[in-house]
Amino acid sequence: MLCLRQATQIGSDLGTGFFYLILHGTEKGAVYFTFKDDMPMLSPKEWNQIAVKIPESMIKVSSDFDELAKLIIENKTAIE
Repeated sequence: MLCLRQATQIGSDLGTGFFYLILHGTEKGAVYFTFKDDMPMLSPKEWNQIAVKIPESMIKVSSDFDELAKLIIENKTAIE
């Protein structure tokens, strides 16, 4: 599991990866996805980093929960 001070895991796709909610910074409220195989290995210095840095391997799914709900209701995904 990826652990960032600026994000929390909110779900998984039951196989290939995890969904994260960004908690701070300009992307606050956005939902991102990362494949298990692409999860970054963070150094001890990066674990305690105060500045918000979203790993390049994370894919933005939605800008906020309202948009995420709309995607779910419409049975769509931003990753398609």
